[in-house]
Parts: sequence; structure tokens; C-alpha cells
Amino acid sequence: MCDNGKEEEIIALEDAEECLAEDLGRRSYEARYPEAEKKHIALIKRVLGSEIKIDSSLIMPLYYVDLMTWAMHQHIAEAGWKVVRTEGYHSRMPVYSDVDTGCGAKQNLLKKGVLILEKDGELLVVTMDATPPESSMLIVTGPERIKTTVEGFTNEVEKIAEERNFYRGRKLDFYGRIYFLDISGKSWDDLILDQDTKDNIWANTVGFIANRNRLREFGIPIKRGVILVGEPGTGKTLACKALLSAADGITCITTRADALESPDYLHALYELAEDISPSIVFIEDIDLIAQEREESHYMSGSALLTLLSVLDGVEERDGVVTIATTNAKETLDKAIAKRPSRFDRIIHFPKPGLKQRVDLISLLCRTIPLDMNTQEYVAKKTENFTPAQIQEVVYSLAIDYCNNTLPQKPRCRCLTFSKQEVDSAISKIDRDNKQQGIGFSLPIDGNMKRCGANTPASNERSE
Repeated sequence: MCDNGKEEEIIALEDAEECLAEDLGRRSYEARYPEAEKKHIALIKRVLGSEIKIDSSLIMPLYYVDLMTWAMHQHIAEAGWKVVRTEGYHSRMPVYSDVDTGCGAKQNLLKKGVLILEKDGELLVVTMDATPPESSMLIVTGPERIKTTVEGFTNEVEKIAEERNFYRGRKLDFYGRIYFLDISGKSWDDLILDQDTKDNIWANTVGFIANRNRLREFGIPIKRGVILVGEPGTGKTLACKALLSAADGITCITTRADALESPDYLHALYELAEDISPSIVFIEDIDLIAQEREESHYMSGSALLTLLSVLDGVEERDGVVTIATTNAKETLDKAIAKRPSRFDRIIHFPKPGLKQRVDLISLLCRTIPLDMNTQEYVAKKTENFTPAQIQEVVYSLAIDYCNNTLPQKPRCRCLTFSKQEVDSAISKIDRDNKQQGIGFSLPIDGNMKRCGANTPASNERSE
């Protein structure tokens, strides 16, 4: 533990670093836009006169540009400031843009420009530049004699952004900037998995976060890592979508595969996740950056090292759960696959048993009304299939029905197919994919054989 003297020294150092960052930010503008900055300084002098002036700056991460813009406008309205005039900043005209404050909620706000504000006879010049990728900066300039007002303006904007952060508890996609996700149509109850696997996923993700206060009492760090492992089509992505839908009040952040190779992206991702925690970060196909280093000739070395650091480095990522998926667990670096506290659980997705196949087909038949005999036959014939392959069988039957039925014919309440038609649909999928080992096979006489050979010629209905 630090003593009081040490704590004060650390706080003083952090304040000094913040002031230096603000000063460097202002100077970088002057260096990049010397003529434009001269005009801006002249504008400030015309507005505020010859009084001694001070600046108060607020710099936020680039991914918070919309949040900072919104918070500034909120403070202006709530504190009773009147906008006297609006000017351009380093451009002739001010720049306005839509700010997303929720899924489908937008406000058109000033993103780059200068506001002349008045309240109780005092004037402030507020310079806003929230136009990535260059910057995310708010500078308030006013007379030194109202220093408390000048500094209070940026302090209040920062406070609003922190306390009313509209990203917290929402479903987000992060790609350097933050985008809201519309999660609909996916339900945890509709996820077809064996109950043990389903319970295991829930307990280590949403359930873990729900119990975080009790877990803290036992000294358990509130961070968790889970890897979902299974061949393509076994339901890993669907499980992630179902968790997104079910995680009420928990910030959920999906990532982009092409951005994961950037260490800067990973640092920003986990800074964001911690800032608006409790949160769940979803990383699909983690093997793209987490392959065994010697085997991959260290091609993703910097990204992997950064990932290891943000998961379990010097700084604890409190309140953050990471869910990763992979089709190839055997390719993962040992520091990922065999190191609890980075990824604590590896959960395997098996191919569905008969009960899960029946449940999955029944779920699909909410919109594709196969008759019960057809459903039972498809469930029986799809042993060793992945959920994605079973779905494709059902879709193919519906497609064949539409292709072979006149559009004018009324839709049947129940679609009935013969055993041969079901077998044929499976054979066509196998043939059209033109890949050996795709996993489509029919049990014939108790043995598993490839479709397309020795298929029964029976035309009997699938009862």
C-alpha cells in the first residue's frame, strides 16, 4: 500500500501528464494548421477582448467522439448557456453530423466548429473538434477572472459523459468507432444444445457477471475467459448471438476479425470494455491471432502478446468477460489454450444428439411447416450432422417445394416429403458442395455411407 505522501506524488504526476497532453494537443494543431490557428486566435481576441485568457481542455479517446459531442450539447442546454454565434474551425463553415445515441436514435450536432456562448453577461469560446481520425478535443477559452467557470465547463462535460455514457449496458460493435447493434430474433431459450453445455456457458458468462458482488466477497477477480470450440456449424456463433440477446444490462462488444491484428485496437477494445463494464467481449475465430507462435513463425506475435497483456497483464480488467470461438483449438498458442486467468474454460460444442436434432428441426418448422413424419425422418437421417447442416437440409426441402409448386397454388398447412425426397435433398447438398468430408452421410443398413451411392429408391412417404 502507498503511504499518503506517495499517493499525493502519484496524483500530482498524473495531473502533470494530463496538462502536458492537453498542451501538446493544442500545439499540434498550431503546428499542423498555422494559418487557420492564427485566424482562430484572432476570433477569440475579438470576442473576449484584451483580457488575460485561459484554456480548459478535454481530450477523450477517439471512440468517444460522439459521446463527448453529445455531452457538450447536453451541458450547454442544462446549464443555461445561450449560443450567440457559431463559426467554422479550420474551415469556412461549422461541421454538423448525426450522433448515434442508441439503436435508431440520432441527434444532429456540431462536431467541428466554434461556439460563442453567453450566460449572465459572461462570454466563452468553445472549440469542438470531434472528427476522427484526427482528434477528439474540446477547448473552452474564457477570461482568467472566471477561471472556475471555464474549468467547470469541461469538468461538467466530462462528468455527463462518464455518468450518462449511453454505450453502457448496450449491444455494440467496435471497429475503432462504436456502432450500436440491433439484436432481435435470437433467444437463449431457442439455443439448441445439450443442457450441460448450455449451463456451463451461462454460468461462466452472464451468470458470472450477475454474481459478481458475491464472488468479490470470496476474493475472486471479476474477469473471465471462455473459449467455445467446435467444428464449423456446431452453433458457436449462434450461442454468442443468443448471449447478446440474453445479457440484459450488460455491455456486449463484438469485434472485427480484420482489426484484431492491431495492438492499438486491442488496447482500445479492452479500455472501452472496462470503462463501461460489466461487459462481455466477443472474439470470433481467435486462432487468427492466437496461433502457436513457433508454428506460425511469429506472424501474429505482436497481436498475440498484446492480447495476453490485456487479458492478464499488470492492470486487472475488472468486470470484463471474454468469449472467444475457434474451429481449431489445436492451433492455439499454449499461453491461450492452457493458461487459466486468460481463458479459464474451454467448452466443446458436440454435434447434436437425437433429442437436440428433434428440437432444432421443430424450431425450424415454426416457419417451415414440415409434417411430423418428415421431421422425424430428417432427425433420424441427420446423425453426425452439425446444426448448420441440418438447417440446410430443411431449407433445401422448402426450396424444392417452392420450385416444384405453382405460385398460384395456396400454401399448404403442412409440407409432406417422401423418404426419397429427403434423401435426395441431402444428396444434392453433398454433391453441390463438391467437398469430400463435408459431413453429409446417410445411415444405410446400420452403416454410415456417403450420399450419392447406394441410396434407396423407395418412393414411400416418410412415416
